[in-house]
Amino acid sequence: MNISLENQVRNSAFDAVTHIRLWVVYFAAISVSMGTAISALGRLVLYIFALGVIFANLVAKKPREYLPKGSWSESWQLITLVLVAYMALSILWSEANSLKATLSWTRHARLLTIPLLWFLIRDMREARSTLKVFVYAQLFVVASAWMLILKLPVPWATADTARTTYAVFGSYLEQSITSAIAAAILWHQRDWICGKHGRGFAIAAALTTIIQVLGFLAGRSGYLVVVALVSLAVIYQLPKRWRWTAIVIPFLAAAVVFVGFKTARDRLIAVKNEVTAYAQHADINTSSGERLIYWQTSLQSIADHPVLGAGSGGWNHEFRRLTEEKLNPNFYNVDNPHQMFLLWAVEGGLVGLMLLVGVLFNIFLRSRSLTVSNARSLQSALAALVVAGMTTSTIYGIGFGDYCCMLIGILLCTGHHVKSPKHQTSIS
Repeated sequence: MNISLENQVRNSAFDAVTHIRLWVVYFAAISVSMGTAISALGRLVLYIFALGVIFANLVAKKPREYLPKGSWSESWQLITLVLVAYMALSILWSEANSLKATLSWTRHARLLTIPLLWFLIRDMREARSTLKVFVYAQLFVVASAWMLILKLPVPWATADTARTTYAVFGSYLEQSITSAIAAAILWHQRDWICGKHGRGFAIAAALTTIIQVLGFLAGRSGYLVVVALVSLAVIYQLPKRWRWTAIVIPFLAAAVVFVGFKTARDRLIAVKNEVTAYAQHADINTSSGERLIYWQTSLQSIADHPVLGAGSGGWNHEFRRLTEEKLNPNFYNVDNPHQMFLLWAVEGGLVGLMLLVGVLFNIFLRSRSLTVSNARSLQSALAALVVAGMTTSTIYGIGFGDYCCMLIGILLCTGHHVKSPKHQTSIS
């Protein structure tokens, strides 16, 4: 009797944990659109719950089929785990204090969100419902931004500059990028994401979101992402015999953005002026000037520590060392170079950088086994991550990093039980 009662308790605990699984995933999917504090909370809950599911399975001694059905043998999963473990190991040779190095590692380790979602989401049906929740949360942000633009009250807007930059929960930089990505997902998933008869609404939402990014938000990285994702969407629609035009399409898209949207044009002209000022007078008191000094010192650090890097959390130490702390003290609170690949190369060396590239490349290879709309959505998310990574530290940032990892993880899960590759490619 005692054994039977114990088994019942164990099984009940397991069933209780698995019963709320999707609600936890939904909360995490929504959280990445609601600002850094909620996003961090969503990730924490997701991680704790995933550990809870694993523990409950061990305690209940359930057969394997009671677990979420994701395989742990995917190449991108293995490389992700190796990368996260390697960055943890790099704390040993980091010049940063142990607390700062560990905190920096936790930001690199948010890549674990991707395989954990693969573990928690069972099949394509659950992945689609999670993607719908994710997109609807983004539509709420976009609608709120339109309300700010129209000078309507938005009491839930928590950004300090909401009334002037139209950023609802975070910064205009992050919102411009995430909105551009949301527009691409709406376009590629237009046949179902807004309901059986919502195709027209999805297309309209995608177009108006792009107009919002280019016409009202000041994030220049967002403009680059729009150009990249619109170009990619056009290329996907081209017949194979016209694929050679892919070379010129980004330039045409950039020209349309420059000519057609004054806000974007003014901000892009400002980049030219800021770069010129840096070249002539070493002016670092601008957005572009700051990035250029960060990038310059990053390259110097990579030359000094080419293979293993300076260790997790080491970028700030290297920046201060190489500038000999002769700059404005305000600069020395910065912990990343606003460039994803330079950050990983500085802190992880060529080993860390190649592992990161390996993760992204293997996810791209996995995308080729998905259905057309899912493959194009995932490839667009990867393209946005790479393009935005040229001027921001993407994965490292709490808001946008969680956003990208969550979206990539959800889209990968649309391929559960589909062997990788070589099935249908997205651009066939």
